[in-house]
Formats: sequence, structure tokens, C-alpha cells
Amino acid sequence: MRENLLDLFRHNHEANRRMINGVLSGKVSLRIHELCGHILNAQQIWISRIQDNPTINLLPWDPVSSDEYFTINDTLLTDVIQLIQSESDLSRVVNYRNSKGDSYQNSILEILNHIVLHSAYHRGQVNSLLRSEGFSPPIVDYIFYKREMQDQL
Repeated sequence: MRENLLDLFRHNHEANRRMINGVLSGKVSLRIHELCGHILNAQQIWISRIQDNPTINLLPWDPVSSDEYFTINDTLLTDVIQLIQSESDLSRVVNYRNSKGDSYQNSILEILNHIVLHSAYHRGQVNSLLRSEGFSPPIVDYIFYKREMQDQL
């Protein structure tokens, strides 16, 4: 299971990298930048919840400078790999509050799955908007990523 999670997050990182390249390739709408920042912010927030890190002062839709996209994406991969490899019990339940202050609890595994699915959902929105604004959206599908990884062997 851990290897599968690591693979999914490596893909998530690469898909985000491709999305960021697409977003930075031309003059795109503010909405696209908002979605790109939201993907990165949400992952930071979820990782901090798992780590019970109260020092993070970030909301899901806070603006993110496009100059920081790649750095944040790389840091997130490092952080999530360390978390997956070091956490002894991925079924451990995490108590947290959402951005509205409501209390919830989910397992680490549920949260990690949510991060990947949430990112994919919003990357789809970014790609749709890129296409509607006349840009060619990047290919970010998991199966294409796996094929490319196999071709590199």
C-alpha cells in the first residue's frame, strides 16, 4: 500500500509540474492561477493536519505567487514521501478542523487519498480553462505517466 501511495504522489507531483508549466506558458486568467494555488494550498493544509502542525497559517484559497508554484510543489512531494515512509499506522485517525472551524476526523489513508483525488479534480478544471482560453493543456493522466516511466527504463 505504501508503494502505491508513493507512486500516486509522484504522479501527483509530476502532473502538478506539467500543469504549472502550462499555466506559466502564457497570459492566463486569474481563475486559473487561483485554482493552481488552491491545489498547492490544500495539499499543504492537509499535510499539516496529519502532522498536527498548528503553525501553518494558510487558507485553501489564499493567493499563491506564481514564482512559488514549483518550489511549493517540490516541497510537498518531499514532505508527503517523508510522511508516508515514517508514519507507522496509516489507519491512524486524525482530528482536525476545516477552514470554517468545524471538527472532523479521518484516517491518514483517507486524507492521502483525498489529496490525490482533490488535486486531479482541480487539474481537470485548470485544463478545461486552459483549453477555453486557447492554450493546449498538458497531459496529466496517470496512465500516460506510467507509460512514460516504463519508457525510461
